[in-house]
Amino acid sequence: DALAVLTSKSRIPYGSIHNGHVYNFWQDETHVRGLWRRAGVDSYRAGAAEWETLIDFDQLAKDEAENWIHGDTVRLAPEYRHCMVEMSIGGKDAGVWREFDTVDKKFVDGGFHLPEAKSGVSWIDKDTLLVGTDRGPDTLTDSGYARTLVRLSRGDDLRKAPLFAEGKKTDVALWGRVEQDGGRAHIFAQRAVSF
Repeated sequence: DALAVLTSKSRIPYGSIHNGHVYNFWQDETHVRGLWRRAGVDSYRAGAAEWETLIDFDQLAKDEAENWIHGDTVRLAPEYRHCMVEMSIGGKDAGVWREFDTVDKKFVDGGFHLPEAKSGVSWIDKDTLLVGTDRGPDTLTDSGYARTLVRLSRGDDLRKAPLFAEGKKTDVALWGRVEQDGGRAHIFAQRAVSF
């Protein structure tokens, strides 16, 4: 019964609105790994959404011979062209982050790429990310999450990126967040000292 509800063609394709588009992640019996797609707000409101596929995760897994499972997506306001897409191998906690261009509808050649880890990422601007991830010795908490946050500029070495904030090894994690406000980026660090 649960499977029938979760795969029903009549379920509402919930999404988030960004710059004139409704973005949605959709799974069904044909797209088991799912589609990341978008439709114009007008067609969505009219009840006849004209969906445009951005990433077909079933096809991507086949093309790259990897067990990709869709994770999170982080977009840069206000254009929402620059995105970081998280994918895990087999659905584990650790994921790989890759830069995606919603205009070109493809992963960016030579773009931002974070190797597999329990990572958090936010856009500061189109050439800078706020990143919490495994950068080597002493960068993780005892829980295996980021203990440090760095500002990663396009093309720079993750291990040498300048430190923004630092937590304690005994913390659960240090999470970064960036709020965009009229062309200004407000950068925050949230230290989780426990669950």
